[in-house]
Amino acid sequence: MSEKEMLLRKISAESFAMWELRLFIDTHPNSEKALKAMEEHQKRYDELVNIYESKYGPLVTTSNSQKSKMLWLNGPWPWEYEKEGN
Repeated sequence: MSEKEMLLRKISAESFAMWELRLFIDTHPNSEKALKAMEEHQKRYDELVNIYESKYGPLVTTSNSQKSKMLWLNGPWPWEYEKEGN
């Protein structure tokens, strides 16, 4: 697995953890443990996104790291990726 793919997986895992915590916090708004965990996952998510974007460009079209609003157009399009094993 490439470094890019590994970063995307880690970003996805942090995003999933935050969604699950949001659901928990909806029903347990006073849980200090959940709120602290949410902050930790958000911090790791932000760090991973910054690393990814510094190496591979914007992750989404609304990224704050874009120097040019059209920079996301420069990356490979989904149909330009090679199949696994090639």
